[in-house]
Amino acid sequence: MNGYNFTDRVRKVLQVAREEAQRRGHKHVDTGHVLLAIISEAEGTGAKALQRLGVGVGLARQKVEDAMKGQATGKVAGPDLPYTRASKHVLELAMAEARELRHLYVGTEHLLLGLIREEKGVAAKALTSAGITLEATRAAIVSLLAEEMPASGPSVSTRHVVSSYAFTDRVRTILQMAREEAARLRHDYVGTEHILLGLIREGEGIAAAVLTNLDVDLETIQRQVEETVVKGKAARAAGPDLPYTGRAKRVIELAMTEARELKSSYVGTEHLLLGLLAERTGIAAQVLNDGGVTLEQARAETLRLLATEMPSGPHGQRRVEILARMRALVAELLGAAAPDANRLRQLATELSGLLDELGRPE
Repeated sequence: MNGYNFTDRVRKVLQVAREEAQRRGHKHVDTGHVLLAIISEAEGTGAKALQRLGVGVGLARQKVEDAMKGQATGKVAGPDLPYTRASKHVLELAMAEARELRHLYVGTEHLLLGLIREEKGVAAKALTSAGITLEATRAAIVSLLAEEMPASGPSVSTRHVVSSYAFTDRVRTILQMAREEAARLRHDYVGTEHILLGLIREGEGIAAAVLTNLDVDLETIQRQVEETVVKGKAARAAGPDLPYTGRAKRVIELAMTEARELKSSYVGTEHLLLGLLAERTGIAAQVLNDGGVTLEQARAETLRLLATEMPSGPHGQRRVEILARMRALVAELLGAAAPDANRLRQLATELSGLLDELGRPE
């Protein structure tokens, strides 16, 4: 649809939505049926995002079920049930979300965002009553995609492509370390303090260099964070489903904003540091500010380092952009079950041009 590939999971979810409507004897496939189908597809990013946001599957299902009571026709409907106007709008909004996130596919995560963004349907009302907002869901999805993207790059099983704003390997490592830090401190959440501890522990990115150049002792910052937080009582397990706090989700959003404002085609450790500072109210921002680091200073030093460490030409900033684009194109090739011949030629031509540009001398 309009150049956006619906993943196999989305196709399955839409089929299950029809079955949910048919089982209830409903005449149309409504937004509530789509939400029930997303919930049932537990391995999809949409369902995982709801879990990360602390939404109980049973509660969400019950809210939808209650809202749809009394809609049955009393007879089994056919397999080609039409979509309601609201459901059609959800599909349009899902494609819009994929486009705004610069993804080359439409997944269950975009479908979930479309349900929330539609605002008036059964699904939107059920999610809103559970305290779910569009901004929080978008942040949860971005963090999930960053964590699930393998550090070695796309593979045949890779379904999640953060194309124009690819999270670097170091950022993905930091997010994994943040979960480990939360587990070490026996916390049942990932907060800004854990992200900062992960950033310090990784220690090799531009963010660490920025802090060092601003005369910040990383060991002192680590000690101050650990002295500020209270050790929790949760079982020590760094599972992938540790929820992010609202502030931690906001940090990831702000990191993407910083990357966009600095005209970067990726989200690196430097943007994550700027996101921690731009959030302003979390433990990480407070500790950094107490250590004499301001957002303005960090941004200026980031720009200075990027200017001095990245030579002009395809081996500098442009090289990063080329590699990010190539990763996205390869992921599209691997993710398409039967790509169109014309699209294959377009991809081959673009990849060939990018390879030529990479091979040019400075």
